Amino acid sequence: MQNIGERLKEARKKQGVSIREAAETTKIRADFLVAFENNSMDIDLPEVYVRGFLINYAKFLNLDHAQILTDYDALQIGRGKAEKKDHREFLGRMDLPANRDNVASRPAAPATTRSDKPGSDTSSAPDKALYYKVALFVGGARLFIIINVLLVFLISSSEKPGLNPELQDSPAVASDANTGVAALDPEDISLIAVDDVTITVTQVIDNKRLFTGTLTKGQTQSLTKTGPIRIGYSAGENLIVEKNGQRFKMGKSSVGSSTLD
Repeated sequence: MQNIGERLKEARKKQGVSIREAAETTKIRADFLVAFENNSMDIDLPEVYVRGFLINYAKFLNLDHAQILTDYDALQIGRGKAEKKDHREFLGRMDLPANRDNVASRPAAPATTRSDKPGSDTSSAPDKALYYKVALFVGGARLFIIINVLLVFLISSSEKPGLNPELQDSPAVASDANTGVAALDPEDISLIAVDDVTITVTQVIDNKRLFTGTLTKGQTQSLTKTGPIRIGYSAGENLIVEKNGQRFKMGKSSVGSSTLD
């Protein structure tokens, strides 16, 4: 059975389209398309953008984008299980010293007994090999944590909020007369898909993720927000946000983000 990359490459070649032509039409970088066709989904982008690019590329090639997305999810789940298995096997390779099995059967030496041989020591020396393995494991765990923190920072910084000239001015927020702190009231908004679009919505005041997912053409998602939100999307021209009876367009860029008060 063909994997995702093989199906994408075969469909593109049947249509006689080059990678460069596909990149220009879909507005997706050529190196990302090459990675997809090599069945390598580990590109340096937030998950919401990877899914959006896959949908747009599959639609460009007239493939079943819903099936492509389903196979992609199955691939990610399979990789997650493989990583967990490798991690368990790594822990299982920490062997105990061979001489520990015979410790219980050896008679205990009297506390006052000393060897007459020069340089001899009756105290049990720590097993250096065991300590080296423990140190290697602890070091690897710390490195894993550091790498994950860096990845979270890079993903967060890639979704930079920008002012959208098509958004209308938002009403001023009232402030408390005693504390001077802005009093923010919850508001209901609706995300309306003009066509298929992958979206992530983050509440700015507490960095809370309100929604992440893909909306199909004509689908609406209702949300309740407090204060400004940052909206990331895979195809801005396919998304409209409705607030207080007014509708806001996200622009014409294929991939981007906008801030809405």
